[in-house]
Amino acid sequence: MSTVSLDLLSIQGEAAFDIKPNVDAARREGLDVIDLSIGDVQYPLVHNIQDIICEAGQKSLRYGNPLGEPEVREVISHYLSQRAHGLDIDPQKVFVSIGAKGALTSVLRCSIQPGNGDEIICFQPFFPSYLGVIQLLGAQAVIVPLNSTHSYQLDYRELERSITSKTKAIIVNSPHNPTGSLLTPEDYRIISQLVANTSIMIVFDEVYHTLTYNGANPSALSLLPDLYEEGQITVIDSLSKSHALPGLRLGFGVTNSEYIHQIHKIQTHFFSCPPQPTQAAAKLILDNEQTYRSRREKMKQEFTFRRDLLVKGINEIDNFHCSTPEGAIYVYPTLDNIDSVIFRKSLLELTGVACLDNSGFGDPQSALRLAFSTESPTRLTVALERIQRIANYVKHSQHSKN
Repeated sequence: MSTVSLDLLSIQGEAAFDIKPNVDAARREGLDVIDLSIGDVQYPLVHNIQDIICEAGQKSLRYGNPLGEPEVREVISHYLSQRAHGLDIDPQKVFVSIGAKGALTSVLRCSIQPGNGDEIICFQPFFPSYLGVIQLLGAQAVIVPLNSTHSYQLDYRELERSITSKTKAIIVNSPHNPTGSLLTPEDYRIISQLVANTSIMIVFDEVYHTLTYNGANPSALSLLPDLYEEGQITVIDSLSKSHALPGLRLGFGVTNSEYIHQIHKIQTHFFSCPPQPTQAAAKLILDNEQTYRSRREKMKQEFTFRRDLLVKGINEIDNFHCSTPEGAIYVYPTLDNIDSVIFRKSLLELTGVACLDNSGFGDPQSALRLAFSTESPTRLTVALERIQRIANYVKHSQHSKN
């Protein structure tokens, strides 16, 4: 039997997908499963998606441009220009990929030389695939903790200390997964100052850009137009969260011309080209963005209600502490004197509620991530009752041991 590469054995999968077999097993055993584990936006934002996909599938099933079809890149450039507040996004600097992860992988591969000790900075807690992609590309991840005592805000000094001559890229995620925190305009300004006079690429993951609950969320494109013009920022997005279409696997990015030239080569070898039906569907959707923008506001109102329901209920449980996220689709409560891994497993096995714990996000602090985008308020209320039940069980167990 052939042996597996040793470095792959040390790379973890993404927790939301790793837990799925356990969730499926719980369903097979007859448990009433409430799945708050994966960041799936289950909301009928695009009402006629089946018709759109059928129409898109009739357009082309042939090979296409590795960077995406010109008309799709054009409509994406218009979509991004709206958040750039007057900055015209050049379609020639836009590329289409298979999900935001595909876009991230292509961009980071442009930034590093595998096996050369190149470093990529990401913030902790982090979206698990950041670490996985960095490791798969043969680079070194440098982890910078966010300030958990101040709503997971950026620690400028920690970031500055982490930048070295080997730093090739910084991944910035706002709104943040898993905590829902947002960067401030001052954060963007400080980051731009720290990379001034360097060749460091800042990769802004804006997949949750449209999902903020306390007003507009600034984009790197609007706040750092000079860095965009200088080719030192990349913005990545997808239709998974903004349009509630994670299964479409349509990701995209805007970057500099040299990166675009290399991404053409990279994506040719990785997957030849983004799927044509997916791109055609994306164009049909983005051509009608005004319609979806108004529907998205209703979706956000619903998500705000669900978020507040969870935050209030969780904070009523002893030893649970949950701040109100400003964006994204998760709450991230911390747990005092409770092992989150054991709690998460017990919650699923005994009550059927699935969530993620902090270990998948590289966070040493005991915490849970619960998505409020997947279930109705009624089901979330049931989930809270079950979380309370397991919290009581843990509390009594600890007292018995003492």
